[in-house]
Amino acid sequence: MDIPTRKNARGAISRRDFLTIAGMTGGAALLASCGGPAATQAATLAPAGPKSLSFKGTLDLWDWEFAPRQKIITEKAAEFAALNPDIKVNYLPLPWADMETKILTVAMAGNGPAMSDVFYFWRYDLQRANAIVPYPSDFTDWEGRFSAPFIKDEQGRPRALVCGWYVDMIYYNKEIFAKEGLKGEDIPTNWDDFIKLAQQLTQKDTGGKVTRSGCGMNDYWQHEYLWHDLIYQQGGWVYSADGTQALWEDEPSVKAVQFIQDWYLKHQIDSLDLPAGYGTFGNGLAAMMLGSGWNTGFMLNDFPQMQDMFDTVPMPTYTGKMTPSTGLASPEETFQVFSSFPAETQEAAFAFTKFAVEGEDNAVRWGIDEQIVPDIKSLISDPRLVNLPSLKGQLPGMPYRVTTGERPIEAEKLWRAMFDEVLLKETDPQAALKAATEAINIELPKKKRYITERNYKPPA
Repeated sequence: MDIPTRKNARGAISRRDFLTIAGMTGGAALLASCGGPAATQAATLAPAGPKSLSFKGTLDLWDWEFAPRQKIITEKAAEFAALNPDIKVNYLPLPWADMETKILTVAMAGNGPAMSDVFYFWRYDLQRANAIVPYPSDFTDWEGRFSAPFIKDEQGRPRALVCGWYVDMIYYNKEIFAKEGLKGEDIPTNWDDFIKLAQQLTQKDTGGKVTRSGCGMNDYWQHEYLWHDLIYQQGGWVYSADGTQALWEDEPSVKAVQFIQDWYLKHQIDSLDLPAGYGTFGNGLAAMMLGSGWNTGFMLNDFPQMQDMFDTVPMPTYTGKMTPSTGLASPEETFQVFSSFPAETQEAAFAFTKFAVEGEDNAVRWGIDEQIVPDIKSLISDPRLVNLPSLKGQLPGMPYRVTTGERPIEAEKLWRAMFDEVLLKETDPQAALKAATEAINIELPKKKRYITERNYKPPA
């Protein structure tokens, strides 16, 4: 039995395709062939106003298919063209399974688009190779953003503009809760009491098979994210300070994987036999679901009947408090500008990025449409956002969230194998983590890593 992969989202196939092209340790070296000198040239560029852009022509912009973002960018491209009649933004969304391999491949050749949406998993190889240019230091109020500690390179240059964050939370079915005489505020804020409630809400047939999950989670991606969440909730780290060693055998990591194994085997509040991911919750087969904010849009697309049937609360912690951390935050980074293009093209690309993404009104629009926590700190309690079901569970703990930074390309296959061992073969977590750690620690020192987790500081 295979643990299901994330539907329409962060897949592994294209990543493996890229490794076939570039080799496990040669990706950055191959990417470097696209040439880095222009990155230094563009580092000080500030996006000019619409009237002062010298670029004339077509700006090609690549993206991967995601309906809410496509709607925003299509509208923004039309508005930008109205203000800049001599510039056309040629917007090309590609299937997710194709996007990573294609953008990395064309970056090697230096003949791709002038700009592209770049998922944060991919950015680091492009950055190592100087294939993308740093953001201008005066592009926005960087320190007013949650991303500030996590997106700068060793020279202190901003390397990404984050439109928002997805974090784990608890979804609950309002209809099931009402029948059980429960409300959202009855969901405990600490894990011990939460597990007890989930057990009460779990239903089984006469043979002991789970027919309704007390809290569904059955998805590889959710296992990976929760593992990180639980490490950070304990005050632990995933990597050494210099990024050359994984700390997956340390106590916080072992305890976190044990928690995930117990979810299925000991507490039996979910089953690997139920539909994958949000499929259990969307089919009414789970009273609650532990999931990241990205689940909302995909779930409502597949299960529109859930539109008014769910609400969310923040994910529990071990102590019920937000310190030392509430867990992992996954950034949705936006556009990167490629160094192989002339300075005037780069300037126009940054100008469009600023027009489409930067500023509070844009951030609220992206927050509502993508159901994502804005990166701008001042919007954390914005009345336009705080009552949205998809954001209620994400917003409160955002200041206490950690961003790992680079997610090593070599790690995913090891994590998948580790979770298969732990969940399908019921292997002891310590043993499964030992094998994964030994394997990744061979790979990590082979190139510079951008691990940012220790830049996190909890609010005073």
